[in-house]
Amino acid sequence: MTGGLVQEYEHSILPSIHPIITILLTVIFTLPAMVKLFNLNRQPSNFLRCLVICALSSFLFGWHVHEKAILMAIIPLTILSIMETVDGKTFLFLSTVGHYSLFPLLFPPYLLLIKVLLLLLYTVYAFHSLYKMYPLAICRFSLPLLNPAESIYLLGLAAVFLYENVVHPALGLQNKFPFLPLMLTSAYCSLGVIYAWATYYVYFLKSDGVPTRLKNDKGNKTD
Repeated sequence: MTGGLVQEYEHSILPSIHPIITILLTVIFTLPAMVKLFNLNRQPSNFLRCLVICALSSFLFGWHVHEKAILMAIIPLTILSIMETVDGKTFLFLSTVGHYSLFPLLFPPYLLLIKVLLLLLYTVYAFHSLYKMYPLAICRFSLPLLNPAESIYLLGLAAVFLYENVVHPALGLQNKFPFLPLMLTSAYCSLGVIYAWATYYVYFLKSDGVPTRLKNDKGNKTD
């Protein structure tokens, strides 16, 4: 184990990424969201959505980003989850993936049951609460607000957990491949974070920035 030390190495096979490259990538992928924000009406929700996108962009393309940085996107998204269906959907998906990605930070065995119960209780409560708020967004054969593919992906977290805590030790690979479970967790969760970032980014760029409730009120007045 590295003991939390941050060290720099030149890769033998993969290309080495330098700080200037991460800065450029972060700027490139946050700039469209900021331009969009300046062209939208001044709704607090639009600022929060842009904040979430910028946080995710920094998380994905930043230099030596820690796992806990995912909370910088989840926390403002928690506030947005009651605004629109897409906000709630993205929150449920990203919070589940993001919180599970923090499991390796709580590595002592005596914390295993605690972290699992905390994640399950929080996730079940979040899904149940938003299910009641957005009943029309429910799809058959899937978790509330999510489509079947997204639901299958989240259920795949259970398979990752079982491999790390049951299969890997049973195969006696702890000494030969000690970092394999961590790599599997990071790789699997990264797919979910990238998906949430990309879909939410597209939603924000296509949005007119007007809350649905205001559109409905305007439509009712017109009628």
